[in-house]
Amino acid sequence: MACKIKLPPNTWLWYKENGTEQELINATTDPLHYKIKVDGNATKLTVMNLTEGDSGVYVCSAVYDIKASVSRVDVRVITFMEPLKLFIAIVAEVIILVLLYEWWSSRKSSNSPTGPRKIMEWMRIQRDNRFKQLQKNTVSE
Repeated sequence: MACKIKLPPNTWLWYKENGTEQELINATTDPLHYKIKVDGNATKLTVMNLTEGDSGVYVCSAVYDIKASVSRVDVRVITFMEPLKLFIAIVAEVIILVLLYEWWSSRKSSNSPTGPRKIMEWMRIQRDNRFKQLQKNTVSE
């Protein structure tokens, strides 16, 4: 994160807001986590080994004799799971749509005949108890 101002201030301060409080970031007490570089009218805050706990509002303060000039940056740390959740949701939606289409098309094809079907009827002949097959070329539903 960077802050830049036209006139160099007396000092630069970085804070992290925790609710209603502002916690001063001191790079000398936590050198493995924060690095602050000051170059006259600009400063840069680098957060190393970034985690979701580092999300929040960071405040850059350029302190002058009369008043401080303040700038806020809202930092959101996104893990690799966030984009993965969206991808999984899209894949699941596509799979469901394909399955619904396949189910619908299979029902449609089973309900519509491809041509006339033959219906077989059996008729009992009374004299010798034998059956005779009668064939009709009609479509049944």
